[in-house]
Amino acid sequence: MKRERFRHLGVAVVLFSLVVLVVAVSARPAMSGAPAGITFLCNSHFVPAWEQEIQKQLEAWGKQKGVATRADWVATAEFNAKLVAEAETRAGHDIVVIRNYDAALYKDSLIDMDAIANELGNQYGGWLPFGKETSFFDGHWKAIPIYHQSFPAVYRMDLLQEIGVTREQVHKMNWDQFLEAAKKLHAKGKPVGFAISQTNDSDLILYPILWSFGASTVDRNGRVAINSPETAKAIEYVKELAKYMPREVLGWDDASNNRFIMSGQGALTFNPPSIWRVAQKEVPDIAKLLDHAPVPAGPAGRFRSTGSYYLATWKFKASPLATDLIRFLMGRENQRAQVEASGGYNQPFLKEYTTFPIWKTEIPLNAYEPVPENLQLQGWPGPPEKAAAAQKAWVMHIIPVMFGKAITGTSTQDAMRWAEEELKQLYR
Repeated sequence: MKRERFRHLGVAVVLFSLVVLVVAVSARPAMSGAPAGITFLCNSHFVPAWEQEIQKQLEAWGKQKGVATRADWVATAEFNAKLVAEAETRAGHDIVVIRNYDAALYKDSLIDMDAIANELGNQYGGWLPFGKETSFFDGHWKAIPIYHQSFPAVYRMDLLQEIGVTREQVHKMNWDQFLEAAKKLHAKGKPVGFAISQTNDSDLILYPILWSFGASTVDRNGRVAINSPETAKAIEYVKELAKYMPREVLGWDDASNNRFIMSGQGALTFNPPSIWRVAQKEVPDIAKLLDHAPVPAGPAGRFRSTGSYYLATWKFKASPLATDLIRFLMGRENQRAQVEASGGYNQPFLKEYTTFPIWKTEIPLNAYEPVPENLQLQGWPGPPEKAAAAQKAWVMHIIPVMFGKAITGTSTQDAMRWAEEELKQLYR
């Protein structure tokens, strides 16, 4: 893509601006008489009721402790730059929500969370394995896993039925069958679509496509493996599929597929249940037609990716109050309220919490939790010590850019070689 040559310069400018802003804000004197308190930083949630529930719980804890609390919500696209600014300036919030392998990236700046992680694990049935894999570095828990949001297919039942595909067939679909369905839906003017752009949603579906064709960014030893016949097959498949998707997917942001489905124009995308939940309030006639299904299978199997979220505290903001608030937010009843407020969108890491009834009682959530596919995080199957590199690859959206280059005219081999060089710089 032509704009790629400006990407690094643009990121640098954004980061510099944010650093200047944070320094300026932190330098301002506190309001006279303002109470000492705890601040909480989180990226914006696609289900606003979850933010409201967190705010309610912060206020309840603050009332118990006689402490003021404040939650600040930052747009997802700006969140990485905000974390960098806080880490670099050593000024910011008491508790920050970090994502995916951020704990590896910021491990030297975060306090150890061993006591609370072990306490919660012992009390609530233990942690899902990949919760520890993404939080435990250098012999210590660096963050507390709070939830993840996996990416199944979300689709219009009526439109798939119109082309002769039943619910059972959608749930068992492979990528070849998906392509045939995409052709028929495109002909009806109701296409499938997912982001192939520099946005988180794009990574969350393109990685599972890679894996399902037997490809990966790195091997089990952390050696870059993207330049392979398997990757080439995945790219060629997506190039063909893209012919039957809206051209605009090359510029979609994380909200575009939500709008695509809720507008009534889209037949299928990949997303957690936020589209369905928001549609229940905003476009109920469409919401009642929506269902979720596993990601289609490829030659190497059926995979699903997930975006994961953790509670962490900077070393420069270490406070017993912050740790106590994290423990409060992770309590069983508070977690259940959070899951319900999210409409089942948030999937817990503590095993006991995965038995909450919402995923069984709500039929469209049956394929969401528990996850029937092989669930992995970006960077799989690389080793934990390479997690920071995996996170940088995610932040830079190397895999979506690789696919985007191939779709817009770069040869498959050249797109793979470009991604190989970018990944080698990160995985040295």
